[in-house]
Parts: sequence; structure tokens; C-alpha cells
Amino acid sequence: MSLIKAALISATLIIPTVATAAPKVYSGSEAQAIRCAQLVFFAANEGDRHGFLSRNDQNGLRAYGLYLLDQYTTGTPRQKAKAITKMTKSTGYIESVEKFNQSHRRCIRQFPIR
Repeated sequence: MSLIKAALISATLIIPTVATAAPKVYSGSEAQAIRCAQLVFFAANEGDRHGFLSRNDQNGLRAYGLYLLDQYTTGTPRQKAKAITKMTKSTGYIESVEKFNQSHRRCIRQFPIR
């Protein structure tokens, strides 16, 4: 059997398993990292929408949010995205602004770029 054919068969067997991954419940510092990532994504999107952040600053915030998810949380990208979406849906606009103002410095201290 060729290497390519074996790889295709393996991928076919793995894909359904990945697609049906169980929901992940985040707690402790992982949940805090998810919250921080959600807040910096929110800030980047609002900065873009209202034109008060440069494209460079928006990209920096988004990169930091992705870094938080990559370095400080476990789970698949889909599980992390679902957690961010759930958190975003459960938090109103004003509450998100208030949470960002209250916690952005703590996020940077608690989850530094290493």
C-alpha cells in the first residue's frame, strides 16, 4: 500500500472522531484565559468598528488573544471557539466594556507573553 493511500485512509478514520469531540468545560485559570481572550477580541473588534484603534493595534490584540488560547488553554480549536462564542453570547455590550476596563491589566499580568 502506498504511503499516500495509507495517509488518506488514516485521515478518513480520524476526521469523524475529531468532528464529534465532546464539549469541553473550562474552569480555573483556563476559564480565566478564555475570558481574557474574549475580552481582547472584543476590544479589537470594537476598535475596528469605531475606528479608534489602528490596524496594527487591532492585529496585536487579536494575536495576543490567539496566544492566550494557544498557550494557556487545552482542547481543540473548535472547543476553544465554542467557549469564546458562549462567553460572548452570555455577556452584554456594556458588561463587556466594564469587564475589559476592570481586568485587562490582570490578564496581562496573569497571562504574560513568554
